[in-house]
This record gives sequence, structure tokens and C-alpha cells, in this order.
Amino acid sequence: MSEGLRFRWPVVFAGLLLLSSWHLDEGHNDNTMSRAAMVAALVEHGTLHIDTYEQLTGDKAVLNGHFYSDKAPLPALVVTPFWWVAARTGLAQPGEHGLLTDGLLRLGGFLCGSVPFALIITLLALRLVRAGVPLPHALYAAALPMFGSFLFVYSGSFYSHLPGACLLLLGALAFEREQWWRCGAWCGAAVLCEYTLAVVPIVVCAVLLLQRRWTPLMQVVAGGVPWALLLMGYNVATTGHALEPLYAHEAHYTFMEQRMGFALPTADALFGLTLSPYRGLLWYMPALAVLLAYAIGRIAWGEGARPSAYTWAALAGIVAVSGYAMWWGGWAYGPRHLCATAVLLLLACPIALLHDLRWRTALHAASIVGLLMAWAAKSTVWYSLPTEERMPFRTIILPHLANSDWNAWQWPVRLGLSPMSASLLFLLIFAAALLVLPRAVQRFR
Repeated sequence: MSEGLRFRWPVVFAGLLLLSSWHLDEGHNDNTMSRAAMVAALVEHGTLHIDTYEQLTGDKAVLNGHFYSDKAPLPALVVTPFWWVAARTGLAQPGEHGLLTDGLLRLGGFLCGSVPFALIITLLALRLVRAGVPLPHALYAAALPMFGSFLFVYSGSFYSHLPGACLLLLGALAFEREQWWRCGAWCGAAVLCEYTLAVVPIVVCAVLLLQRRWTPLMQVVAGGVPWALLLMGYNVATTGHALEPLYAHEAHYTFMEQRMGFALPTADALFGLTLSPYRGLLWYMPALAVLLAYAIGRIAWGEGARPSAYTWAALAGIVAVSGYAMWWGGWAYGPRHLCATAVLLLLACPIALLHDLRWRTALHAASIVGLLMAWAAKSTVWYSLPTEERMPFRTIILPHLANSDWNAWQWPVRLGLSPMSASLLFLLIFAAALLVLPRAVQRFR
């Protein structure tokens, strides 16, 4: 790869970051507010207790008379130093609830939503370029399925799904290069974003164990040890016990106190997470339906490739989440607990598909459909889709779009543009970016 190609990839990342941070979430959602409360407590009071803000979120644990965020700690810990600097330099001013402000939610959304989303696309595109896919096709094959999916709706929001997905992608890329220690380290960091992602390193280790690859197995485990120690230290600081997470002391969602809310998978959950218009993966990331059809076709013709360890891990993730008591993710757009799974399945996209004009066209067409769906949601209600709505796109998103109920949480609106104009401008800028960004990097030869 030429030095010019290496140098210009930051330009591509910057363009993707502009698009992924166009919308920055200010909603007072229990999930995002819980993480923001931990950041504000650390910066404002120097403590992990969120007692000052506990009434602002239902996602919390209570122990010994104190309230805590019940979330995996890494996203909040990443945002904390940035918010500390903003507070000390006067860039962040206290509001009605001290330093837990809409500005903190936007910062968390940018760092834990926009940045990992843009980085995931950049990493996927780089991998395809290195595999010999021409640059425009590589960028489109990485960007369109991501923007045309439920993951785009969560970019710009202070959730943990995209950081976890990005870290697992780094782990998968390290696995492909046989960089075993790095693989374990990235996977360990991902678990500290979202505990359910532990299924991925478990499957990876199981594959190495079955293959009797003892040295790689030990190196993967060694890479994850520092993160395991950090997690145990966090547990000691909060619950007093290294192996006892805050989920064992839920204030409201008490079902999580037993096995963190997990049980045996159910058929209803498996259908709901894959095929249903309620939270189905193939509905909310249509590009995966094309990849699945292509894979089935290759198997039928006897050309199926052996699934990688990370493909098995992704499938195991679907099964695991289908055993979760709240598999639908509460108020959500798509199967939000499967963000990392979606990225790992996208990683399995066969290079041969991208060299076939018909299949490549089908992949892009499905992605554009997904983009319009995600754009409609993000421009109106975002992910605020009530649990009881079984077909939320038809019953909630389309009516809001028809009534021009545009979302104002877009940075051009802060500059004076109307929400409708900002929403339509995004589509124009997105189309222009797809034409311009490939020219920002030298063609791969």
C-alpha cells in the first residue's frame, strides 16, 4: 500500500465522521442518562455514586444506600477525561442538573457513537482494499450497509453498542493476522463496553481449543487478562466483590439479578431478532439479507466456504441474546443488542460477491433501502419506538415522516437551519460524499 494511500485514509475517516455526527442525541433516555450520570459524578463529585442524578434514569443499581450506573464502565470512563477538561476550561457550564447536561450527552454521543461508527467503516473498507477490491467498490461495500442499517441510528448516541462493535472488529482483524495478544486485548476491552459480548472471546477461545492451537489460545487469554482485572477492580469499587457486577443490585429491572437476565433461548426471540419487522436483523440491515442469499447459493452449488471463528461467534451472539429476558432492547430501532453481531457478519462478506456486478448491485440496492429507513427514523423519532409496537416503521416512523415531525438534534439546526432542511441536506451531503471520498484516496493497484 502506497504512502499516499495511507496518508489520505484520514480524509475518508473525517468525511465519514462528519456524516455520522450530523445527528447528536440529546434525548433523556434511561440508557444514555445512566452513562452520563456516571461521567458527571466522576467529574463533579469525584465518585462513582450517581446519587445526585439518580432520579433522571431508571437504569441504575442501588447498594448500601447509594445509586450507581448499572452499565459496563468503559464508555463512561472514556468520556470522563474529555468532560473533565471541558469543565475545567469553562467549555462545559453546569445546568439544571449540575454537569449532567445535554452537552455531555452530545459529547458522549460523538465519542461513543459517531467516532466508532466512522472507524468501523474505515476499517472494513481498508480490509477490502488490501484484499484487492478497487477503492470505490470497497468504500461503498463498507459504507452503504452500515449507513443502511440500525447501527446508523445509534451513531451520535451515548450507547455502548458501537464502541463494543468497533473493538470486536479490531479483535477480528487481529485474529485474521494471527496477532493473538492484540485479539485478546481488543475483545477484553469490548466486554467492558457490553458484558454480553463476552460470548465472542469465549467462542474464539473454544475454536482455538478445538484446533489444539495452545500458544495462540494462551496469548488470546493473556491479552484479555488486563481488562478482566480492570473489571474486577471496578466491581470491588462498587459492589465490594470482584466477581459481583452491579447488575446483581438492580433498582428496577430485578430480573437481571439472576444470571444477568439470561436463560434458554426461545423461538419467539430468535424469530423476533432475525426475520420479524419488529426487531429483525434482516429487516433493519437489509444488506445482510443479500449476503445470506449469496451464501445459501454458494452452499447449494457446493462452493460454500468454512465459516470463520468470528462468524460462529456472531451466530452465537444471536442465540445468546435470544435467551435474554429483554431481548427486544426496550424502546429501540432494530435489534440494538446485535450491533456487534451485525458488524461481524458484514466482515464475513465474500470478496467474490463484490466482483460480481449483479450481486454487488443487489447489495447496494438493499443498503439504500436500509439507509432511507434509518434516515426516516433518525430524522423523526430516532430510536424512540415503544416496546408494544410490533411494526414500528409502519405505525410510528412513516406517520411522523408524513406529518413532517422532524428531529431538531442535528448540528446544522444549531447553526440556524430548519430541521426539515437539515434532514434533506444530509441526504445530499451523503450522496456527494460517496462521489468525493473515493477520489480523496489514491486508487489501489
